Amino acid sequence: MNKTNLVEKKLKELTAFINKGYKIREIAINAWASPEGDVSYNQNLSEARKKTATTYMYDVFKKLAKDKKSRVKIAHPETAINFVTAAHGEDWDGFMKSVQASSIKDKNRIANIVNSQSDLNAREREIRKMTVVYKEVEEKILPPLRRAEISVYCQKAQKTDEELQRLSLNNPDSVTVEEILYSATLTKDTTDKMKMYKNAIATYPNDWRAYNNAAYYDFKQSNTKEANAYLEKANSLNPNNATILYNLGVLASRNKISISRLPILIKHRKPELMLITNWDLSA
Repeated sequence: MNKTNLVEKKLKELTAFINKGYKIREIAINAWASPEGDVSYNQNLSEARKKTATTYMYDVFKKLAKDKKSRVKIAHPETAINFVTAAHGEDWDGFMKSVQASSIKDKNRIANIVNSQSDLNAREREIRKMTVVYKEVEEKILPPLRRAEISVYCQKAQKTDEELQRLSLNNPDSVTVEEILYSATLTKDTTDKMKMYKNAIATYPNDWRAYNNAAYYDFKQSNTKEANAYLEKANSLNPNNATILYNLGVLASRNKISISRLPILIKHRKPELMLITNWDLSA
């Protein structure tokens, strides 16, 4: 795989992700060897790959620390970051999955040969024979198994309530729909609430909740026609949702419109529309 630019491209993407400056919880490095050759030799190969990948990551952080434009300033990653590393030796599971996913005509025969050999050394001898008979095993199946995988687990910094309100009003494309909807609960200004809901609708037009809540505040201001349009759109996005149907029923009862098409019964004298107020900002 190193014969192409794929690995280099992915490593650049990894560095760019790290440079976003998120709080790093853990970096996991897992290394393997392809399952042909001596068992102990392949274990040592996976150990070497683990060390190479770990050293590479140390160097990434040290280079970022020296870069004036970098957001990440960790000069001693080996002590500042939790590295969880493992050398797994021969990747038999990966080999079997790759064979089954391949276009090799005799892949079931290959799988049977491998599964019938409980002795690892006997398996490896069979693998070496396969590389002579099946060039695809040698050229396409085995090389990708010789690898180290690097996973960086981060926690994205949470924005303050003030930041969320400002962005939801002025830069809605820089926050999630959950954050916009949450921000609307932080203000008592109905004008700001409606602007946030409209921003959510414009930025995330397929989320029914923004339409529902915009309808709620239009209804409160006696804009029943606008409220009904929002609810009809919400219903088209999420058909048969109980909250939307209830709200449509409330509007129908207030306007003395036939509600026979709605599978609900409004029993309250002056029922109010239902507002969605619980948001998961981790989404």
